[in-house]
Amino acid sequence: MRSVLLIIAVTLAALCSGCVIQPIQLRAVQPDGRPIEGVDVYRNTLGWFKIFASDDEPFVSDGDGVAGFTLFSRRTSLTVFKPGFEPRQVIVMPYAGVRSEIRGEGETTIDFDQVKGKVPIDFPLVPVTRTPIEIRVRNEAGQPVEGATVYLSTFIYLKEQGAEQSRGRLPVQQVSTGADGSAQVEFISGFMNRVVVRAPGLVSAWAELRSPRGVELVASSRETRPVAFRVIDRKTKLPLAGAVISAGASSDGLPPDPDAFSVTTAVGGRTPEVVLARRVPLYVHVKAPQGYRDTDLHLEWRKLVEASDPVYTVTIALPRK
Repeated sequence: MRSVLLIIAVTLAALCSGCVIQPIQLRAVQPDGRPIEGVDVYRNTLGWFKIFASDDEPFVSDGDGVAGFTLFSRRTSLTVFKPGFEPRQVIVMPYAGVRSEIRGEGETTIDFDQVKGKVPIDFPLVPVTRTPIEIRVRNEAGQPVEGATVYLSTFIYLKEQGAEQSRGRLPVQQVSTGADGSAQVEFISGFMNRVVVRAPGLVSAWAELRSPRGVELVASSRETRPVAFRVIDRKTKLPLAGAVISAGASSDGLPPDPDAFSVTTAVGGRTPEVVLARRVPLYVHVKAPQGYRDTDLHLEWRKLVEASDPVYTVTIALPRK
């Protein structure tokens, strides 16, 4: 036990060699300078190992708009949320020579050496704006698709996948296209806006928007292929049970894709047969058994359809951790 504690202590000492802890105060203000109460600030310190863990709970600004906490002299990401305002991310760098001002526009960088715990750093938050945009849905022949479902979801890129579910995501917009194949949604400023189109008998189409603009999406005919998956150890070639292969799962707040599936390998390393729908790009996710690495696999649709097998078998070789 003593040897384990000694190893941990030596590792921490090595990682924290020269490490400095500095208090910081961020003051959230509106464009006119008024403070904003109730702003959530999440701190995520990046290092070789998860020694400096991300915060599960945010630091919250008080009536003066001030949120105070401490920072390590390591690269740190601060993510700032407040309903009704555009989310912001601030990167604190551990070395000199970078911008020291927080301008409140996009991702901003400040210098750790410029952080002064007793002097709040003003952080302007910009109110969210909503801009109507038109989404046009066509089939492969260029004809309008009536009755297609158009979704618009918002998100920001965070280190922890799915964390945006509880940190700033807005309700998903859902409308249907009219006889001319068009529908109107609202572009939300400050977020990545993802438009997804689904229609009966057609493959989903999508686009990501960073600025408000109209979009035309082509929903292709739904092509399918019966497949099964076989998972093996990359080195020994032995079959692996308990691997979960899935596709079409939504992590952006949308309902499950109609063509989504999830199957698990049995003792022989093989899954039941599934109907795989063509999508671009065509990826499947593999949740590996214990001791192996998860992976995302890109499939070539042409290779699948040109094979003469009634049920094509996709072999996946997983490396050990």
